[in-house]
Amino acid sequence: MGIRGLATSICNRSNYCHPFQLKDTSLVIDGTNLVFNLHRKANLHCIFGGEYPKYAAVVENFFRILREVHVEPILIFDGQLHKSLAQSAAMPYRKRKLDRTMSLFHGLTREEDEEFASLFLEDILKRVANRENVEMHQAYGDLNPLVVSMANDLKCPILSRNSDFFILQVEFGFIYFESLILPPLNDEKYERNLSSYLNCSIFYFDDYHQKELSQIDLDVLPVFGVLFGKNFLSCERLDDLIAGLICDEYRKGKHQSRPSAISDHLTPRLVKALEFFKNKNRRRIIDQITAAMFDGEHRKGKNVPFCGKCGDIMATKAGFVDFIHEACHFYETRTGKEWQRDVELSAKFSAPDWCLEAHEKLSFPPHLMQLIQSNKIVLWVVVEDFSSPSVFDCCLWLRLIVYKCCMNRRAVKFVKVFTITEFSRDSNGETSGKQIAIDRKDLYQWPFLDDFCRSSSRHNICWIYRVVNIGQSTIDYLKNAPFHLRGFLLSLKLWHQFTTKPKEKCLYAIIICSYGLLSKNCSSKWWRQSKFCVEDDRECRKVVGGKCLKL
Repeated sequence: MGIRGLATSICNRSNYCHPFQLKDTSLVIDGTNLVFNLHRKANLHCIFGGEYPKYAAVVENFFRILREVHVEPILIFDGQLHKSLAQSAAMPYRKRKLDRTMSLFHGLTREEDEEFASLFLEDILKRVANRENVEMHQAYGDLNPLVVSMANDLKCPILSRNSDFFILQVEFGFIYFESLILPPLNDEKYERNLSSYLNCSIFYFDDYHQKELSQIDLDVLPVFGVLFGKNFLSCERLDDLIAGLICDEYRKGKHQSRPSAISDHLTPRLVKALEFFKNKNRRRIIDQITAAMFDGEHRKGKNVPFCGKCGDIMATKAGFVDFIHEACHFYETRTGKEWQRDVELSAKFSAPDWCLEAHEKLSFPPHLMQLIQSNKIVLWVVVEDFSSPSVFDCCLWLRLIVYKCCMNRRAVKFVKVFTITEFSRDSNGETSGKQIAIDRKDLYQWPFLDDFCRSSSRHNICWIYRVVNIGQSTIDYLKNAPFHLRGFLLSLKLWHQFTTKPKEKCLYAIIICSYGLLSKNCSSKWWRQSKFCVEDDRECRKVVGGKCLKL
């Protein structure tokens, strides 16, 4: 969830974070958080393919460093978000990621941010951890309760960069990842760490609670994290909420509150929390919230439940606290036997062997693929070469094809010459661009993207099999892949297969399948009249060698 400003506030106060020598202990690690922390810590600038082997070496060095100081790591990975929270958590993240990607087309700069991390980082970390015999667990939902419960049972600290653990009852200390001093992780020739321990800072919840939170019930804190966490509440809306909690014009002695702002921004989060309760209990809880926040005295302006006379935020009323107590039932600490039921790794789809073992070939730019999959029309096409030029012998055709995908039939009628700008970055990270003109007649040999996307997924994949010969192993592989990844994985498969001897029709299939396999629209008149149309399953089976791939 992450609480805005909490980590900065605590880490800047030395009386809460104490110097600590990490050695001779077990260490429960937030695995999902570790994936991106190691990527950022190693300062990997190359992207999508180029950093895979380097990232694997960084992960391997990290585990070796821990073993040298006799620290036994235990990784726990996040499970699936509750359905009531998944949409609100994922959509702002995707929009922010797309906005950052679009900014590359204008500023020509790349921020060092974990949001640009490649697709299979977690799979590579798990593969290396398995090779190093590191214990791994998969939570069914939010990993925080499982991490705290396991660390308390094993009497060991927790390592993460997630500020949630500052407000959870961790009995044996929480190590904020930024405070852990590690030797360089991305050295090609790793040298043994001569020290018998790792320096870091450790945070003890009891100290913080006694000095800062002694008047607050501990059960309030985890739910506060859910309600105010950055995943489910943007910074702008949090500012509006706090402004609503503080009285207007309190400096002038006017103690008017803004209950509408409280209701607009806080109540939706409480409603989401209600989904954890049975239907018969929801009405009673809603009544408690209403009585606590908006009772008769509050409407008359005689009492402000959240604020003092000077605008400072105070403890809530008893009714609201009762609700918080009941809402905390899904955060209750579980016993050892209960969390042992969660320890087996779920049957989670992982990256294919050819992807993990041949990273140097996967130099297809991730920003380009993200834009393709976002269903946005983009007229600036970027091809970034972060590897050897030989991999991009097909760049000219790739530029032409991508540009054709970004155009529609109407636009092509009025434009005779298209200009595509190619951006490349050298080993020093400096970016340069050059323009290449493409004649309109070269575009007409391919179907337009807007026409292609009118077809169903079944028709689209049949057309792809007409263009490129795909083996039975790939068909079986795609059947077992998650639906939302099939287009992307088939793109990678095609790119891997033809990267040494690229063919223009294969490159076009790479781009098209990223759109087409995700399309669910009905067939259009254009498609029924085209040579690519497949009317029934029997024709589809002919195309794919007797096997009809159901999407």
